[in-house]
Amino acid sequence: ELIATLALDNPKVPSNMLNAIGNVRQSQLMDENLWNYKDLESELIPYPGPRQEPKKQARLNMVGVKLESG
Repeated sequence: ELIATLALDNPKVPSNMLNAIGNVRQSQLMDENLWNYKDLESELIPYPGPRQEPKKQARLNMVGVKLESG
């Protein structure tokens, strides 16, 4: 009934819904028989933290361009 109501405004809704269902992967479902989603955190790679900015900005020397000091 909901899809029929939505299809009144957009006739492509039923086909879009069927295509979306066909694109679902097992890993996207919270079904313990298909995927062990509860232990996913044990497989995480530790986050090293924010990247440190260099103390001095690097410069790119270009042929024919004179850089000002300072």
